[in-house]
Amino acid sequence: KIMLQWLLVAVCISASSASKLVQPAVYCSTDGVLEVELKVTVTLWTTSAFEFYTRSYDGSVPGPTLVVSPGDTLIITINNELEGPIAAGEVNTLHSPNTTNIHLHGLHIYSEGHQDNIFLAADPGKTLSLTYNIPEDHPSGTFWYHPHFHGSSALQIAGGMAGALIVLDRDDSSTPQDFKKISDVIFIFQEAIFSGMDDHGNLLSLSNQTNSRLPLELKNKGINGESQTKYITVNGQVTPAHSMKQYGVQRFRFINAAGHNFVFPTFPSTCDVRLIAMDGIYVKAPISTNRLSLTSGSRADVFITCSEPGSFTINSEYATLPEVTRYFTGVREHGVEGALFYLHVSSFTDETKPALTTIPTTLPSLPSYLEDLSQVPDELVKKFSLEFSTSPFHINGELCVHRKLKSFSSFSSFPFFSLLFPSFPFFSLLFPSFPFFSL
Repeated sequence: KIMLQWLLVAVCISASSASKLVQPAVYCSTDGVLEVELKVTVTLWTTSAFEFYTRSYDGSVPGPTLVVSPGDTLIITINNELEGPIAAGEVNTLHSPNTTNIHLHGLHIYSEGHQDNIFLAADPGKTLSLTYNIPEDHPSGTFWYHPHFHGSSALQIAGGMAGALIVLDRDDSSTPQDFKKISDVIFIFQEAIFSGMDDHGNLLSLSNQTNSRLPLELKNKGINGESQTKYITVNGQVTPAHSMKQYGVQRFRFINAAGHNFVFPTFPSTCDVRLIAMDGIYVKAPISTNRLSLTSGSRADVFITCSEPGSFTINSEYATLPEVTRYFTGVREHGVEGALFYLHVSSFTDETKPALTTIPTTLPSLPSYLEDLSQVPDELVKKFSLEFSTSPFHINGELCVHRKLKSFSSFSSFPFFSLLFPSFPFFSLLFPSFPFFSL
């Protein structure tokens, strides 16, 4: 296991009393292989606002960042050092608080055998080894990992079990040379909820419902002496500060690992922010923006450069979003409003001038299987209308019974299919048919 301080960016303390943003430890592949042991242990999650005992990867919240390249082999051994007992329970009910596994969120890999198989698990005192073969044509981008054992994943994610997974850009002509001059900074948003949320994301309620025997010993110190019922953390910290040089270009990799809260980082007008990727997929060209929308599990990569020195508060702002956006994303119930982190921009001298001061306009190309399908002719598409307003739901007006729908009878004769949602007429999905022929 090789531990490298890759992605770490030098930071200064901002003008406020906020602590500097800390980057997680990093494990990188060498010679096409990354073999890593992740120990699931109890640790004291301590921030400026709260502390409590929780389950973690390698004793930290978040866990270490895993860095691989397309074509690599990733071998993960989950060493579950938590104590028993081994509890039983019905599927999709809360149980077995100390049984765990791992899911690589967003990766284009197989879910069978000992790869990304959420039906495999490590009970207390046991290990689970998984080998992932990352395809040669896998897109480079920002992904993450977290527990996915049905019964305890809600509790474990609520307690901070998550980490970043980066698939590096290819070191060839497909990646613009300027990318090598840009520092990466990881921002993992997580939540600590101590009441409310209808008991679904409430850590205390989840602990009780799973019959967890781990004493939290919660100390809710609060912000400026006022305790809160919910905190959004960045890399395990409450409102930390990140520093960068005036006119310098950095790549911010945002991961929303909060299970029940959506964040909307909003940037000052003196910063030029360009969205370059969503959910691990590069866009065609950088998109200018001043606000991101990150629902649970989503990721966004941006290039950022700021023209004026100063200290800025990066807030999550959703109240001014269009009503249709607030309705569709559910931010009325889950949107976060308030400070996420501080950004300190310092002026530079000739001796400290950044290596790159202009945002690249060209992005890496996507693999062929991620081609743009927006212009596919209608006659090549089999359309499925999904209505969720009734239970159970219907497809093309027909009651949905797995593999029994008449609508699938002519499915294989169409090279593409689309999913339409009458309840959300502004939203549809289009897919190639080939992976779904067996339906």
